[in-house]
Amino acid sequence: MATINNNEYGEISINNSAIEKIVVNNLLKMKYVFLPTNKRGKLIVAKGIRTKITDYIGSVEVTEYQGKLFIKIYYIIQFGESINSESNKLFDLIEADLENIGLKKPNQITSKITGVISKQIAKRELEVVRRND
Repeated sequence: MATINNNEYGEISINNSAIEKIVVNNLLKMKYVFLPTNKRGKLIVAKGIRTKITDYIGSVEVTEYQGKLFIKIYYIIQFGESINSESNKLFDLIEADLENIGLKKPNQITSKITGVISKQIAKRELEVVRRND
């Protein structure tokens, strides 16, 4: 499925996998706070020395429904960090990058925090949601 945006320059169509890569890239920019996980909450560990951005695609879901874009991000957060403020920083980065390529802000960005890590990973089921109408 592709996201389509019409503006004064014409029509822009962007595949969901490109949006997933943008989100993962921003998630990895904040790797001092976040560690990507899959939907079940298991940490995504890069295999080998070379890691690609596609190794982390399992931590992001991009869906489009009735012309609206919805993004879900799964990660573990470092202990001691503010969940709300750090998630909002990530949301701001994602929205800025999507606007740079000519897309509107997503209607909803949801971050599912599957755990908190200090010495060990403590399971959590937290959710931070930003809605743009």
